Amino acid sequence: VGNDSFYFRYTDSGATPNWTINTRGGGATTTQTSNLAVDTNWHRFRIEVNAAGTSIGFYIDDVELNVSPLTTNLPTSNTAPNVGILKSAGTTARTFNVDFYSFYMKLAATR
Repeated sequence: VGNDSFYFRYTDSGATPNWTINTRGGGATTTQTSNLAVDTNWHRFRIEVNAAGTSIGFYIDDVELNVSPLTTNLPTSNTAPNVGILKSAGTTARTFNVDFYSFYMKLAATR
C-alpha cells in the first residue's frame, strides 16, 4: 500500500473477521470496519470516487457498506488500479482469485 491509495482489506482478527475499507493520503490512513463478515463466496467489489474528489464509496455486491463513504485521508496524488494479496503472518500459502477486473473512469465535462 502506497502513501496515496484506497482499498478493501481483509484482516483475520476477532471471532468474525469483517471487511475493512481504507483511504490513505499523505501517509495517514482512515480505516473503518464494516458489518459484512468475510466468507468464501464470490463477490463483486466496487469503489467509487465522487466527481468532486471529496469522498470515496465502497460497495460489495452493489450494496454500499454501512461505514461508507470515507471522506478523510483521501489520496492527494495520482493513483493507479492494482489488484493483489499481501500475506503478513504465518507460513501457509494463500490464494487470491480474480475472475474479472474492470476500471471505468467518467471524466467531468469542461467548457
